[in-house]
Amino acid sequence: MSTDKSYFTSTFAKETLGANKKFQSVQFHFHAGSEHTIDGKRFDLEMHTVHYPPKVETAAIAAALGIIFDTKNYDKSVTPE
Repeated sequence: MSTDKSYFTSTFAKETLGANKKFQSVQFHFHAGSEHTIDGKRFDLEMHTVHYPPKVETAAIAAALGIIFDTKNYDKSVTPE
């Protein structure tokens, strides 16, 4: 079993989008004031992680994940005690 955690695999990307299955983490960056909105609401911070396949096999050349942070609407139920 591989212990290399610098990549992830996505069967959704491969089966649904016809894209590569394996992506490597290459970069992350932040936006002060979220770049995206949820139900029209902008949040305090958004982090993007950017991933590229080791070899481009299709027109889908990257995968990105956005994580939104909010300091005003804290939900205690999601934090372990």
